[in-house]
Amino acid sequence: ELQNKLNPTRKLMFLPPNVSPVSYSLELTPNLESFKFLGEEQVQIVINEKTTQITLNAHELTLHQALVRRNTDTFKADSITYDTKSQRATLSFSEPIETGSAVLEISFEGTLNDQLTGFYRSKYQHEGKDRYMATTQFEAVYARKAFPCWDEPAQKAKFNITLIIPSDRVAISNMPEIERQTLNDNRLKIKFAESPIMSTYLVAFIIGDFDYIEEKTKNGTLVRIYTRIGKAEQGRFALDVSLRTLTFYEELFGVPFPLPKLDLLAIPDFAMGAMENWGAITYRETRLLVDPDHTSQQTKLASLQTINHEIAHMWFGNLVTMKWWNDLWLNEGFARFMEHVPIHKFSPEYDVWTKFVSVVTSSALSLDALKTSHPIQVEIVDDNMIDSIFDAISYAKGASLIRMLVGYVGEQDFYKGVHNYLQRYQYKNATTEMLWEELAKVCGKPVAEVMSSWTSQEGYPYLTVQATESGQKKYKLKITQERYLASGRPSDEDTKHWKVPVTIDFAGKITNILLEGDSTNVEVEAGNIEPPYLKVNHLQTGFYRVSYSPEFWPGLEAAIRSKTLLPVDRLGLLNDAGAVALAGIGEIGHFLNLLEAYANEESYPVFLVIAQELSRLRLLVDLLPFYPNFNSFVRRLIRPFFDRLGWDNQPSDISTTVQFRSSVIGLLAKSEDEEIIKEAFEKYRRSLDGHQTLSADYRSVIFGIVARHGTSEDYEALVKRFEVSFLESHFHQIISSRNQDNTILSSSIKVDV
Repeated sequence: ELQNKLNPTRKLMFLPPNVSPVSYSLELTPNLESFKFLGEEQVQIVINEKTTQITLNAHELTLHQALVRRNTDTFKADSITYDTKSQRATLSFSEPIETGSAVLEISFEGTLNDQLTGFYRSKYQHEGKDRYMATTQFEAVYARKAFPCWDEPAQKAKFNITLIIPSDRVAISNMPEIERQTLNDNRLKIKFAESPIMSTYLVAFIIGDFDYIEEKTKNGTLVRIYTRIGKAEQGRFALDVSLRTLTFYEELFGVPFPLPKLDLLAIPDFAMGAMENWGAITYRETRLLVDPDHTSQQTKLASLQTINHEIAHMWFGNLVTMKWWNDLWLNEGFARFMEHVPIHKFSPEYDVWTKFVSVVTSSALSLDALKTSHPIQVEIVDDNMIDSIFDAISYAKGASLIRMLVGYVGEQDFYKGVHNYLQRYQYKNATTEMLWEELAKVCGKPVAEVMSSWTSQEGYPYLTVQATESGQKKYKLKITQERYLASGRPSDEDTKHWKVPVTIDFAGKITNILLEGDSTNVEVEAGNIEPPYLKVNHLQTGFYRVSYSPEFWPGLEAAIRSKTLLPVDRLGLLNDAGAVALAGIGEIGHFLNLLEAYANEESYPVFLVIAQELSRLRLLVDLLPFYPNFNSFVRRLIRPFFDRLGWDNQPSDISTTVQFRSSVIGLLAKSEDEEIIKEAFEKYRRSLDGHQTLSADYRSVIFGIVARHGTSEDYEALVKRFEVSFLESHFHQIISSRNQDNTILSSSIKVDV
């Protein structure tokens, strides 16, 4: 059924439906010296069709023996064959196995690889010596590298995990430990409780040297933060956030967290930012650990967002899972959206929705404006295609469309629909359309029709707003949509259009319409704000750009200068004006003049967009003769911000102020501000001789200035600084600070990443 729905003409690479898993009992014995592991599994299965073959996923595994027990009969596999391309093993039996319940038993072995996928080894230092842990990364199709399985999200089952490990190590899996046995050879046999029904990509097991801190939520869920030995207190921030966020999501979704515990683990070698294994979330160390004395506000916020993101998956993705990877965008887009919701409630000083637009939506708009973009709901007919869709279109555009959807249906109805969706499909698989159905039942709007126009085709529109009639505090508007492309106007053959939820703010009075065709006419009346302005895409909830006819700009520029417009709308206007100008649709001169209206800007997310737009211009002019004039223009525009903020943090600063200061300093340095560069070197050298400690919030900027403008010796000193640093994030700051065109990087860096 799913295959026919997704692609009626091409055959999808699903496993044969003749056998289905019900539960796995899996015992693994990893060897942390030879980097091999042995495995035994008994899988409760249902034979759906009389068969002489069982095909399941297995990759980089050797299956030694396989047999099926059904009632009193035992069927031993006569042959085991492998298809390396499709990553499958086929067990063939001389006699047919009848339909019904049975047990499949397989013995196998594999390698603790160094590829950061499947069951892999991670190197770290303990008491001055190299040590290894064994850990997992199974999303999207890597559980098959750890044990033979039906490695598809719709093939849900229960899991009973047993690990045999060295007695001096710690073992963690999705569920709590329920039994521990000491073996004769200085090893432990640890058994974990049976998991709820779940997909293979969410299974996890980790063996290593760990410290931990723990606390229970008010609803009784045990939360632990696991770190390398000696770093437990760096997990305190993550513990506080996790306790708060877990409870918040329970109340918001109206669905209790279904597991008895939640572990968050910091892993030294980790390819992703984090992975939402149910009950045992794994993180890159820099996304989980926070040192209150050395971690910058920017890194703290990144950690906060990542923790929230993965915990959101405990419901959306784990409790209810996509049927197939074509709906990955909804899984990841929802979590990317949700990671901001607790921050908005508990840490309003971050102004996360404004930053969401400046970072998440802005990046999605940039990528989706390319002719090479793809729809967020893509057809996956081969396992090899899956990793390619873990991109900014799935994450950033997906999250932006969820935010637009919330604005369209209303926040209260949105969460009521999500609650109904989670309740109806818990422990099951679902599709995007099933969520649309639940939301439509609540809000009474054509959710599926609107959203399918955004998910099934690449790109997005820009809206042209013109006044056909104007009177006292009244406009008749014509709003037209056309596809936006960064390369210019679309061809005549490109007739894409979208069902666009449009919000119009006319001096404080909001009008909502749905633009369904190429254009529409609407009459709007002004609110009471003076002087009046007209702004389309109120709060930037829509995923589109806007271009205005000239009569609207004086009112908009006045509203920017007076800050009558909220920060999110101020940044949206600038971002749209820059995009329209750089695509050749609008005038670059008007855009440069518009920048002057932001001279007294106080919002950090808005300043981020100013910096982004200037960076785009820099790429266009950096090889042209007037590039020094451009730098002069930037210094004149940005220097007043520095004069207001200065170098040093103040007691009255909020979290965004310190990020603001760092960004201003960095932008002036890129624009060859000699005073900034000179002071940066002085601060750096004073820090080397111990006379000054660099603030965590502008440390990376200082590193960048030294790396770009310093000598080889300066850069070597930066690298050495990492080698003696306790925080891995210092290294990432040093590496990211080096300008790509500087040859010192290739000649001087000798650090093993």
